[in-house]
Amino acid sequence: MTSVSEAEQLLRQGRIAEAEQAYARLLETSPDNLEALNALALADLRQGRPDAALQRLQHAEHLAPDHALTQHHLGLVQQARG
Repeated sequence: MTSVSEAEQLLRQGRIAEAEQAYARLLETSPDNLEALNALALADLRQGRPDAALQRLQHAEHLAPDHALTQHHLGLVQQARG
């Protein structure tokens, strides 16, 4: 099983694809993990998939409406979508 700290370490090492896979594995077992949802949404956004990012972030917002990072990322998605 992958932990958030393992996925974050992969990101810090610049191993982006591996980090995305690690976050995705984490969501398989913990679909409500806010950190993984936000990390994958940001990856989606950076890869030109704002609709996928929005879907993840809407789920995160439903779980924790006042989560600051989720709200920040939602703003980035809105900017990207125009």
